[in-house]
Amino acid sequence: MLGVPPRATWERLPGVTDTDVQRWAMMPAPVDGHGLLADVLGRTAFQD
Repeated sequence: MLGVPPRATWERLPGVTDTDVQRWAMMPAPVDGHGLLADVLGRTAFQD
């Protein structure tokens, strides 16, 4: 809502340690399934 990336708020969460933030930063980003599907369908639609 405010345009602040969620990752920027991690260290401000009560009870979160520096180790938590470091561990979360190393985790892979979630896959945008809808965006991936739209990309595949878009490429397929133009192949003829």
